Amino acid sequence: MGKKKSKFSKKSSKNSSRVGSKKSYLASSLPCDLNLKDEVFDIALSKGKSDLLAVGLITGEVKVVRYDEATNVELYSVSEHTDGCRAVTFTDDGTTLLSASSDKTIQLIDLVESRPKHMINDAHKVGINCMTHVSETNLFATGDDNGTVKIWDLRKNKAISKYKHHGDFINDMTFVTHKKSIVTSSGDGTVSIIDWRADKTVKQCEQQEDEPNCVNVVNNFKHIVTGTQEGSLAVYKWGPMDFLSDRIVGRAAVPIRSSVNLDENTVLTGSEDGTLSCFSVCPNKYIGVVAKHGKESVEKIRFSRERDLVVTCADDKRIKFWSLRSLLDSIQHIKKESSGEDETGQEKSTKSKEEGNSDSNDEDGSDDEDVDIAPGTKKRVQELPMEQVQKAKKHARKDADEFDYQPDNSNASFFDDL
Repeated sequence: MGKKKSKFSKKSSKNSSRVGSKKSYLASSLPCDLNLKDEVFDIALSKGKSDLLAVGLITGEVKVVRYDEATNVELYSVSEHTDGCRAVTFTDDGTTLLSASSDKTIQLIDLVESRPKHMINDAHKVGINCMTHVSETNLFATGDDNGTVKIWDLRKNKAISKYKHHGDFINDMTFVTHKKSIVTSSGDGTVSIIDWRADKTVKQCEQQEDEPNCVNVVNNFKHIVTGTQEGSLAVYKWGPMDFLSDRIVGRAAVPIRSSVNLDENTVLTGSEDGTLSCFSVCPNKYIGVVAKHGKESVEKIRFSRERDLVVTCADDKRIKFWSLRSLLDSIQHIKKESSGEDETGQEKSTKSKEEGNSDSNDEDGSDDEDVDIAPGTKKRVQELPMEQVQKAKKHARKDADEFDYQPDNSNASFFDDL
């Protein structure tokens, strides 16, 4: 571009010998939060041999950080984009970092040589909003503010396919390798499946009033789910996705901004109020709030290469690391509380339940109840009229630093292989 000088800063680290080593993070040994001066648009974590985190900033700057429980070290910083860097992603081997910007450019950064490798100018006619690398291939896809999707070949550094079936900006996309497909969600209220091998749009759902903000494929690729502006999880069947299959209601009027699969039937979402919540898919159920990033909107959720860390970024300019094990223990605790089991896995007695119900009544005779929303946290809510909903439970919880529940390690979660 020439308008901004590329700057790479390289620092040594006493922990460099640990890069690439397999480790499992606990809540007591997490990497420190990253507090940045500028707003974070996107984050990506390398699947290669090193624990690398890429950050795309509103200024157009791209940072690469090596994270560790001892210290976080900024390895590179490059400023070639002239406007906000909205998307970053690594190739499978972790040697190349891709970044896309609202200035319509795509940048390839060689992490081995520590230098910008290639810049694609005017990659789209308008700003690029999201990007994903197609695993196990040399392909990557981009989506722009007008709803155009392009698929690119890294070997040729040019677009090989173009799709224009969306009527508004592309806000998220994900790949499904074995189906040779990319799933996209758009501000026009639709979700689509693109078959890049057949070079065609396979399916596009009917337009929904509840705008999707993020998209995931779950249940062994049988369902597509989107986090929506109204705070619910919309569910579509992979094949006949013309119409909405189901809607899992979360917390009303709290938009879901980001999501990631914990497993084939569990989705972790980030909301506009800074909370992380959990949904079950097949069976379809809202589980509850499991953590809180802060007060600002959680824009992205990502997994580490070993899938033992969950990393979130929000509008508060902070990147936060979470132990997956701790999040799963929180989910298990909430499930037991909602099913009426005590800490030993035994069902609570009817008498205990009746006593709990009587204690929850106010002196004025109201039917308010104490609702467990997370370990050690309660909030009083009032029952709404039956014609609206049977019960409304406001899920809110204290910051993770005040999270005092100590999980029982004997209660194995569904991720014992991690």
